[in-house]
Order: sequence, then structure tokens, then C-alpha cells
Amino acid sequence: IFCLDHADSALEIADVVVESLMLEETFMLTKISRLLLLSDILHNTNSARKSAWAYRSAFEKELPSIFEHFSHAHQKVQSKLASQKAKDKVVAVLKAWEQWAIFVPQFLRGLEAAYLSPLSEVPDLENLDSLPTGVRTRLQEWKSSHFSILERQCRMRGLKSLTSHLTAEGGRTLMQVRQEWLLKRLLNYDLYWHQKHREKGSKMPFPGNNLDGSALDGDAFDPVSRDSGRPGGEDVDGEDLDSEEIAEHERQEAEGSQDSESEESKAPAGTWQEIQLTGSVVTIPAVQEPPGDRPPLLTEYALSDESDEDAPKRSKEEELEGLTQEQQLDRLWEMQQKSLREAAR
Repeated sequence: IFCLDHADSALEIADVVVESLMLEETFMLTKISRLLLLSDILHNTNSARKSAWAYRSAFEKELPSIFEHFSHAHQKVQSKLASQKAKDKVVAVLKAWEQWAIFVPQFLRGLEAAYLSPLSEVPDLENLDSLPTGVRTRLQEWKSSHFSILERQCRMRGLKSLTSHLTAEGGRTLMQVRQEWLLKRLLNYDLYWHQKHREKGSKMPFPGNNLDGSALDGDAFDPVSRDSGRPGGEDVDGEDLDSEEIAEHERQEAEGSQDSESEESKAPAGTWQEIQLTGSVVTIPAVQEPPGDRPPLLTEYALSDESDEDAPKRSKEEELEGLTQEQQLDRLWEMQQKSLREAAR
């Protein structure tokens, strides 16, 4: 509440929170408690409070440095139980941010990689043979890029990207130092997610593998008799149908089909259906009839009593003629309900 009430000083408050998160002497659990405070502030950046949105942009620039610092602090935790507890809480915060859609997914993936994958474990940039093919190809492309492009790539991925603190050393130029510093973080990001995706994929059965350890060779199935069509030539229900029963069944089916055809042939050429609509009966054709032998169409039935001199009614008739029978029926329903409402008034 204090942070939102003083959102006009969002930049100053954000600097204090970030500085408290990156103190070397604080314990990991204390850092996580302050991270939860930062998360609460981010959750309320969409509130109607004036300048509350400023916290989001202020923290976004510092989060890559915070999570890289968390990675160093996490390695100093001696207890495995405390280490796992801290890891679970930080990952839960990242998942909450993903659900809230505070940052883009790629940015959050970079924060996770920076925290859970220490930079000390990144292989030498010159030793490309040990890298996966896709990672090696991207690294070769990045090596030919200017460090300013690498800075933008790191910034998009939620990785540290500011290189202004670096200086030339070891006989290398400042540009080479900056490039190597950025490449190390990009390579760490790619290796972490490549390994994670491979672990997820290994939990799923690979197509073509024997799931039960033994292939089916057909011996486990019962032989099928060509004469009876049943496994092993045995009866399924214990009793076969003789030829007379089969012939009687076919004769009954044939008589039934003939009776249904005769009934259909006796039906009139034009069958008309009546639909009840709140006291009025509207007749619509079920089949197409020749123009000379059919009853009046729906539009003619509904508007037969209208005078040719009545222009408004003629316009309604023209409107209905351009519609299908289902649309005409709906239109007449609306007209009838409107007339009933007017009569009730």
C-alpha cells in the first residue's frame, strides 16, 4: 500500500527494493521474502493508482541482474533442503508472473535460465564440438554479429545486457570482451532450454519402441476357422443358424422393404405440413409442387387479403419474397408478435 500511495516516486522506491535484493550479506530466504514484495508491487501495477505502471518498467530493467545474483547466492546455500525450498519458491514466482502476463514468456524463460543455470558451468566458447547442432549453429551466427545486436538479443531474453562496466583486458579489445560476455549468457540460455526440452521429451514414449518389451508374433492369437469365421472354429453362442432360418429371415426383410415402398408410393405427390403459431395456422410445403397444382405460397397465404393500393403492405410482400421459407416464417412470427403487442396497448 505504501508503494502504491507513493507511486509518484516509483523510480526511487524501485531502486531501494532492487538494492535490498542484491545485498551480498543477506540470506537466501530473506532475498526471497523481498522478491515476494516485488511480486506484489508488480501484481498491482495495473491498478488505477496514478503512476503505478512505472514500477513495471523500473523493475523490468533490473530483474536480469537480480536473478543472476540469485543464482550466485543459491550456490552458497549449504543445506539441500533449504536449497530446494528456495528454488521452488522462486520458480513459483516466475509461474505466477507468467499467469498474470506481466512479461512476455521469452523474458521469463531468460530469468529462469539465469537463476537455475550457473554461468560457471557454461563451456568454453571455442569448444564447439561438444555443443548440440542447433545451439552450435546459433552460436556461430552470433559470433559474426556486432555486440550491440547481442545486447538486444540478451535484453529480449531477460538476460543481463549492459556492458558499460567492462574494460579491455588480456590483449583483447573492448568489443571482443563485450561480445564474449554477452555470448556466454546467450549460450547458457540455449543450453538450459535445450536440456529441459530434451528431458521433457524423454518422458514420452518414442514411436517404434516396444512399450511392453516383447513383440507380438501372432502365436498368442487363436486360429480363425475359414468355415465358421469364429476363433478355433468353435461356436460363439453355442448354436449355429441353419439354412432354413436364414432364408426365413431374408424373406421377412424383403417383405418389410416392399411394404414400406408401397406406403410411400401411396402418399400424395405434395404433402403439406401445418405449424401452429399462437392461434394461427401457417401451411408450408414439404416437397416442391408444380406451380399450377400447389396451394398458395407462404407469402401469398399471409398477404392474400392485402390491397394492391396499400404501398406499405406491398413493400412487406416484396421483402418476404426474397427470403427462404424458414426466413419468411421467422419474419411473419415477428410481424404477428408486433401486431399482438400493438393490439394489447
